[in-house]
Amino acid sequence: MKQKIILFLGICLFSFNLVAQSVNSWEGLNNGNQLIYNSHVRVLNVFINVIYDVHPDTNIYSNVSYWTPVNDTLLEGVNIPTTLPNYLLNFMDTAYVIGNPNACITCVFGESSFDTLQVIGDFVVVNVRESRVIADPTSVAFRCQTASRFCYNKVTKVAIDIINNSGGLNTLYGHDSISDYISNGYSFSNVLIRN
Repeated sequence: MKQKIILFLGICLFSFNLVAQSVNSWEGLNNGNQLIYNSHVRVLNVFINVIYDVHPDTNIYSNVSYWTPVNDTLLEGVNIPTTLPNYLLNFMDTAYVIGNPNACITCVFGESSFDTLQVIGDFVVVNVRESRVIADPTSVAFRCQTASRFCYNKVTKVAIDIINNSGGLNTLYGHDSISDYISNGYSFSNVLIRN
């Protein structure tokens, strides 16, 4: 049985490519000071594409070619082939080749450490309907009927619920155990939210 994802992500928000917001677990490393320089780290990258079915005018990035927006609510789910960003392998390599890292993140860490810090990753892409995020009855905001019912934390929580309800973690390259993303006692993950 696939392993269920537990909401273990440390929360830190920053802009990513003007299209996505990111939540990551690296913040607990004291800005990288506790990351051992000769490590081999695999990062779980969760890409979330919001389907704006309640407020379609909110989707301001409708003409972006490298991560096509999803408008069809029937495409909500995990790793749907027609909705995968085409730049995943430019973001992070899935295997490390000493002296020849290709993807942006893998190159930065590999080249700056002379190949001693090897950062690779695997990916899961989740399409989440805006209406599901707004209507999440487990949210305190839902019970209080506040205006903050749509935020990064809620989008991430609903995406993890969708992953768990679809049978658990199922990445694109088969690293489906949370233990694959733990190194030296730290778990490594990124959550990138389109829009």
